Amino acid sequence: MVLLLAAVLRVGGIAVYGDVERPQLYEYGGIARHILAGQGYAHVFPILHPDYGIAPRVWDDAFPTAFTMPGYVVVMTAVLGTFGDNTTAYLTLYGLNVLVALLSLLELYLLTVILFSLRTARIALLLAAIFPPLVASAATFGGAVWTHAVMMGALWLVLRIGAGRSGEGRARLRSTSWSFGAAGDGKGRGERGKGMWAVVLAGLVAGIWVLFRGEALGAVVLIALWLWKKKDGSFRNAGWYFVACLLVVLTWSLRNTLVFDRVVPLTTNFWLNAWRGNNPATTGGAFKSEGGSNWLTLEIEREIRLLPPSHDYELRVMDIYRERTLDFITEQPGHALSLFLRKTAMFLTIDWSDPRARHPLFLWPQLALMAFTLAGAWLLARQRRL
Repeated sequence: MVLLLAAVLRVGGIAVYGDVERPQLYEYGGIARHILAGQGYAHVFPILHPDYGIAPRVWDDAFPTAFTMPGYVVVMTAVLGTFGDNTTAYLTLYGLNVLVALLSLLELYLLTVILFSLRTARIALLLAAIFPPLVASAATFGGAVWTHAVMMGALWLVLRIGAGRSGEGRARLRSTSWSFGAAGDGKGRGERGKGMWAVVLAGLVAGIWVLFRGEALGAVVLIALWLWKKKDGSFRNAGWYFVACLLVVLTWSLRNTLVFDRVVPLTTNFWLNAWRGNNPATTGGAFKSEGGSNWLTLEIEREIRLLPPSHDYELRVMDIYRERTLDFITEQPGHALSLFLRKTAMFLTIDWSDPRARHPLFLWPQLALMAFTLAGAWLLARQRRL
């Protein structure tokens, strides 16, 4: 019943907020369109694209890009390539959003069973089903729904490995009938092999998670350390988990290095994001103090427009942002430190520079989520479940 309620709410959100004529597909759809047009994984640098309200470039050619991780781009390319760039494709993407959102709710339930109890899992499932930001995300094409599902799946697989070494964890796993393959469930050779496959599968899914959000690599490192240092843990489990993840991620890294003739492990957008948090006009968040979008200045835009076309055009753009960021930090270290503290606070709470975050429909559920997160972390630490 809860999953049915969640589906109805998300379909309703799509009916109210969705656009089946000309939806915003962001850079994911832009790259997919260039792939289908035979231009490869390429895009017009996002901040200079007409979709962002800035005048079109002097030339319209797309350049090789690694600005965006390929996970959701693959989804977009598959759907647009199958149905065309039309209403049918957009409706299909919305439908997939609903199905993937339901999958993430199921994964959340299974995760919570392992960490807490069946009763807590049912409550968490209900709250997530009606949580307004999650409902609204199904009506967008920013990839959040897919990232949530892959992330939850990756975490569930890892916790199954850990729960397999705990009598209490095994009991909760068995109560869900989803206990197959938990590492350490038995001591026989067959069970160890079964557990190793569970570790490798968890690592492969973690690699897919990174392909949706590059920042996930940091979480993967911490998870590998947790697998190693956990009571009765195993360096072998941690190693196989991390190697399996890297095998997936390195395919993307190799592509980037071959295309740009420079090592680009994940994405090219590091220095852009660094500048967004370190410039005289920023609040440390996504928007400037006066409310404008925190993407560039007129001076930076002029520098970018002077760059000649080249296969490493995107990296040259990032070189501009790197120079501007380092200049700001070295010339105004005190201001940079205050912005760092402000960004840390926003990371742990809400990006209050974003006007959308102040809407009651977002603000109050987000504050409630923060409270539940802190309470859950305190309980886990107190009960030593992790």
